Amino acid sequence: MSSCPNCKYELTLLSTRPKYKCALCSKLYPQKEIDNLEFRKWNKWQKEIDLETYNQQKQQELNELRQLKKDIKQLFKTSKKHAQKQNKQSRKQYYTKNKDKILKKHEEYYHQNKEKLLEQDDKWRENNQEKISLTYKKWLNNNRTKRTNFLKTYKAENQNLEKQKMRLMYWRNKQKALADQYLENNQYNEATISF
Repeated sequence: MSSCPNCKYELTLLSTRPKYKCALCSKLYPQKEIDNLEFRKWNKWQKEIDLETYNQQKQQELNELRQLKKDIKQLFKTSKKHAQKQNKQSRKQYYTKNKDKILKKHEEYYHQNKEKLLEQDDKWRENNQEKISLTYKKWLNNNRTKRTNFLKTYKAENQNLEKQKMRLMYWRNKQKALADQYLENNQYNEATISF
């Protein structure tokens, strides 16, 4: 139903002439004018509905497109673990093929930069003494039987060397005792010079 543009009350179409009459304010309006107004309102309302449905459809299409892109990427994309595994295998293959070359390069680099590498190693050891001792203690705790077995086998295989070491220690101690006795007999005092 159409409403009055003046007071928004319902209009009634007169049967005798093509005009609308308002029952509240008694104004008359031509039928064409009211029909045009009604059409414009309806058209505006329909446009809003159409725009809303269009936006919804567009959003749905965008979502579907995004999902499709994701699926396509997923198809051609390898997983990280798989890529790492492939990379590891290829590096292994390269290393097995070119083992001699790689070792030569390492040796050359080591001989060229020996002093530098040793200095770096010494610095690192100075800075991380606690870490080194802790890792060694952990290793000993975990591999105590391995260590004792290694020492037993080493001593069994190198008995002559061990005996020589023991003899050297014995004679060094004897020599030290003789030197101390000599200095005591000749009344030499210990050196007080500090270097």
